[in-house]
Amino acid sequence: MALGDLKEEPGSTPVRERPASLSQAQFDKVMRKRKRNSAAFMNAFDRYLIGSIVQITLTNFVTYDYVQFSPGPNLNMVIGPNGTGKSTIVCAIALGLGGSPQILARANEVKDYVKKNKEKATIEIEVKTEDGTSVIERSFKTTSKSSTWKIDGHPTTEKNIKEYIKKLNIQVDNLCQFLPQDKVASFAKMKPDELLRETERAVGGDELLPMHDKLISDGKELKAVEEVLATDIEALAVLEKKQSSQSELVEKLRERERRLHEATVLKMAIPLSEYDVLHAEYVEIKAEKKDAKLKLDAALAVVAPVSDIYGKLKRASQTAKTLVQKTGDWFNKEGLNKVTAAQEQIAENEEQERSHGAHVRTAKKSLDEWINKLDVARAKRDQSQREVDRIKSDLDRAGLLDASGRQLDPEKSPEIQEIHERMTQIKDDADNCYAEISGLNDQKHPLFDGMKRMEDRVVQLRHELGETASVANRKLQALQRLNETAYRAVQFLRSNHGLQFEKQVFEPICMGINASQPEYARALETFIGYNRLITFVTQTENDYKTLRDYLYDVKKLRVNVVCVQNIRSEFKSAISQAELDRLGFDGVLIDFVQGHPVYLSALMQYTGVHQTPICLRADRGFNYNQVDNHSNIQSYACGDYSYSVRGAYGSKSTKSEAMRDAQILKLSVDVEKQDQLKQEIQNAEDAVSQSKRDLDSLSAKEKVMRQRFEDLKRERASLNERKREIMDRPKAYERKCVELEQYELRVSNVEEALEKSRAKLHELNSQKQRYAIDRAKLTMSFVKRHLESCDMLDQLIQTTVDRVQLEAEAGDASIVESRAKDQNTEIQNQYARITEKFAAVKAKAEVALRAAQAAVPESTSDAVREEVAHVKANNTLEELLDQLTRVQARADILANTDPKVLEQFERRALEIDAAKAKIAKIQQNILKLKKSIENMRQVWEGQLNELVTKINNQFSKSLQNIGCAGEIKIGKEEDFNKWRIDILVKFRDTEKLQILDDQRQSGGERSVTTITYLMALQQLSKAPFRVVDEINQGMDPRNERAVHSQMVETACEAGSSQYFLITPKLLPDLEYHVNMKILTIYNGDYQPEKFDIEGFLTKKKLRMAAS
Repeated sequence: MALGDLKEEPGSTPVRERPASLSQAQFDKVMRKRKRNSAAFMNAFDRYLIGSIVQITLTNFVTYDYVQFSPGPNLNMVIGPNGTGKSTIVCAIALGLGGSPQILARANEVKDYVKKNKEKATIEIEVKTEDGTSVIERSFKTTSKSSTWKIDGHPTTEKNIKEYIKKLNIQVDNLCQFLPQDKVASFAKMKPDELLRETERAVGGDELLPMHDKLISDGKELKAVEEVLATDIEALAVLEKKQSSQSELVEKLRERERRLHEATVLKMAIPLSEYDVLHAEYVEIKAEKKDAKLKLDAALAVVAPVSDIYGKLKRASQTAKTLVQKTGDWFNKEGLNKVTAAQEQIAENEEQERSHGAHVRTAKKSLDEWINKLDVARAKRDQSQREVDRIKSDLDRAGLLDASGRQLDPEKSPEIQEIHERMTQIKDDADNCYAEISGLNDQKHPLFDGMKRMEDRVVQLRHELGETASVANRKLQALQRLNETAYRAVQFLRSNHGLQFEKQVFEPICMGINASQPEYARALETFIGYNRLITFVTQTENDYKTLRDYLYDVKKLRVNVVCVQNIRSEFKSAISQAELDRLGFDGVLIDFVQGHPVYLSALMQYTGVHQTPICLRADRGFNYNQVDNHSNIQSYACGDYSYSVRGAYGSKSTKSEAMRDAQILKLSVDVEKQDQLKQEIQNAEDAVSQSKRDLDSLSAKEKVMRQRFEDLKRERASLNERKREIMDRPKAYERKCVELEQYELRVSNVEEALEKSRAKLHELNSQKQRYAIDRAKLTMSFVKRHLESCDMLDQLIQTTVDRVQLEAEAGDASIVESRAKDQNTEIQNQYARITEKFAAVKAKAEVALRAAQAAVPESTSDAVREEVAHVKANNTLEELLDQLTRVQARADILANTDPKVLEQFERRALEIDAAKAKIAKIQQNILKLKKSIENMRQVWEGQLNELVTKINNQFSKSLQNIGCAGEIKIGKEEDFNKWRIDILVKFRDTEKLQILDDQRQSGGERSVTTITYLMALQQLSKAPFRVVDEINQGMDPRNERAVHSQMVETACEAGSSQYFLITPKLLPDLEYHVNMKILTIYNGDYQPEKFDIEGFLTKKKLRMAAS
């Protein structure tokens, strides 16, 4: 394979084959260096922009085994048959400069771009930088999805590559800079709304598309909220309708509640009334019981003596019974209990002896444990002794012990002294570093502050400049709405039209004048007139003829043109100021116009603005008759009306008309302020750049000093660690000595505990013998107590016989008492009946009292209590029961209505209130959202209009250059998602401008339109190079030739971006420019091993010359 530029510059040594002693990479480096040294290359190198591609080298990439070529700084046409690898060059540029495979719409992974049957591919792209050139290398394998990156041979990361590419202003994912073959068709098929979004993304900066997206989302949100509002309003109407329909049912339910309340009051009053009745009966029966008790007491007095004798016998019997009980208790306590206690003491002694045996076993086990502990303590003591001896030997070798074995002060050792000296030096060096860093920071702070102020000033100035530019654009748009022909003529005059004028030619008068105060704008438009406002102004007769003939005959634009040769320096009123003041005028119209002297001279020459008075307010005693009869006033303005004075046959008449609002002059542009703002912005940006350079210099110095400071800190930490190690040696010796003493003490304590354990075991064995002796003594005591208990049993038997005799005598006395009491049975029965009746009445009264108390709970209000008391006092119990029956019957009749209706009614009332509050809140939110949308729309629409105007200017100009016409408009809809860009074109003079679609225009015409639109976008975006792949597909020869000529003209201008045009076909005799470079790809399966294209071309030229 070969490329058309693989040739040496004149004067260099030809090299065609790589010597066997050089690798391919070494050979490429030699070739690049030799080429860079050539004079021809150095001349061309200056024309490369920063970020332009100087050379491309591919190895094992798609169709190429190896290729290297150098594109030119301007237009590069890459040509060759289909399938030779033209689009592969596009892929290499995209992938080699950090692009993703997705932007190419071909393979999904980078490993798919490795040539078949090869393992690894490499892309090397050399780009121009401020310091010369840099080579960006990307390598990838078929076995991995990742890539390795290098810059000038140094490995780096993909993130660093992308940041480096971004600094060079290279954007391979931007269609305005990089348009692969597969993206051309998709761009041409875009719907108008998609075209708008892609245009915003391509040339709208960082704010335009996000603002559009925000307007779309806010618009959707507004629509959703309005739908919710409509739903809520409809729901509220349904609720209010239901509420109205249930009002009658609710009234019945409320009546039932009143009846139930009456029943509740009656139910409280009835228990109180029942209690009153029972309480009266209770008082009566209580008196009867008192009389019966008196009669019973009299009858009982008769049998009192008999009862007295019976009582004494009964008490004696009881005393005997008590004595028997005490004797039995004494026997149990002094006899049986002592015998039982002796038995328990014997059992306790046996239990203590068994427990003591367990203590003996525990003591033996403890003795064994102390013996083991003593062995462990002695072993640790011996180990510690050995460590003390070792550390002491180390100290002795280090010279830290004197002859007597005492430790010396480690601070006095030579090594410590050296460390102290070095640390003192480090501190001095660190203090110097810190002082220098502080000094650098002190220098940076004022630079930072100044740069921040200048940056803020630039933002402010750009904002002010943007506002003035926005006013000028709106003025131009207003002209377009008023007169499309004049607008197109302005666009032509602003373009690179190629006409030669003797002096400056001025745009329509409306574009160059301003009202000094907005209130005078409509009067100026009224008296200057529509035709004069859209009139172009020249300063010579030749310029007048040139402009008028070209616009009329060539451009077919019928516009007004005037010539003003007498340019005035003063613009005075034809009426004196004193006369104007006398008549009540503010002045004449020329006093309130601002603009270039040519414009003002034209107004005075072709209009009467210098002799037309004006008065803004007509309410200050204005004398119309005096003005109408004035000899020098033919017309004037007063308030909202214009007046024309005409005289005929010795009489005058005045005609008045209401003045319409101003259309163009209400927008004022301060050109002088625009120039001043641009100069201030340039000065501020220069100051910011200088501050950045100063800050970078100071930051570099600070970085060096901080590195020095960190090195000193690390050295000091290392010295401190060494010093700690030396100082810790004596302390370690002391710790081990203390540890040895502790182990010695531990051995002593364990030996002492061992002796105590042995003594305790001996004592326990002695105690075991004492338990056996105590048990023999307890057995003898038990036998003695058993004999004493037998004597106590005899005494208990005698006491029991005496008690039985007394009980028999008391029984006889009881029989005599019973006979006396039988005589009073009737009296007792009568008293019992009364007592029983009293108890029953009392119980009923108590029940009634509790019922009455329960009927009126403590939580009952005072008002209800008063109502209950009133009802009870004015009705008997029977009347209360009757009223309760009637009230409950009425409540039962009303009970057929669902009681939940009232609950629903009240709940629905709350829902209605909540719905009204919610609707009010939603309405407030809608107002806020609408205001936010309107504010953002003004900003977005203004920027979008300005952008589309620029695109339209370039687009229309490009189509005019090829004999066609076109226009770009914004299609506006209520839904921001439906806003669109409409492209209107016409390719024949007999046609009108029509919207571009696949029905009206041919495929070639659509291709021309698409390419022209893309080129218009590209003119608005700055880039070091651009790539377009096969954009001439489907064009007819005429359009292809015209588009090609325009592209050559644009891409070959001095200072233009580098351009790559990929095409498989070319027409003959296309336009050529000296700054173009043709790259021809010769690629295929049957390539000769050696082929000298330069020699081939030389021979071809000689043959053509000979023939």
